[in-house]
Amino acid sequence: MNYWIFLLQIFIALIITIVIHEAGHLVASLLCGVKVNAFSIGFGKPALRRKWKGIIWQITPWLIGGYTAIEGENSKVPNGFLVQSYIKKMIIVLSGVAVNFLLVLICHYLIFNKITYSSLKGVLSMWQPIMYSTSTGIVFFLLRLELYNLVIGIINLIPIPPLDGSYVWMLGLEKIMSEEAYKITSAILKAVGLIIVTLLQLAFVYYIWNI
Repeated sequence: MNYWIFLLQIFIALIITIVIHEAGHLVASLLCGVKVNAFSIGFGKPALRRKWKGIIWQITPWLIGGYTAIEGENSKVPNGFLVQSYIKKMIIVLSGVAVNFLLVLICHYLIFNKITYSSLKGVLSMWQPIMYSTSTGIVFFLLRLELYNLVIGIINLIPIPPLDGSYVWMLGLEKIMSEEAYKITSAILKAVGLIIVTLLQLAFVYYIWNI
């Protein structure tokens, strides 16, 4: 029974990490005046799909990941993503990582009642003992939630499409390429990058499953 509770805690921590990341993009987009078309937890054909407030909300079977589809990501449309200022685009792109790191600090404070460089470094040094432990107390749940958000935040800063970090240079390409050329290039880069990211996700799931 304890082992199943342990697996449930891992699942809940991963879902919270994904939801908080995508919620960061969602809120930032709306605050910047950019329409959000869809908010998805997971990839592939949705198992649950509802439209509310003009946004499609969905959950899919492949839950390791998610996305926020915003207006005008690949083509210039009125009030869309690409026609925003570079600062606004960076706020939207990096907001997911920002809230992941914010949750890291919140979890850390709840556990240790302080946030210092030494205490943060101490948690990182305990990565393997924390992950390999099957303890199911609230402290271990918060520790895992902290580590997941830290890892997801760092991974999303990697400059590989479609990860958030790639937009820092991809938006530079958008400035020097025609709209059609950028649309095609972006689609190719995201397709190749998605394969790489999926392999990383599978490796992460394999690691979690075998701890």
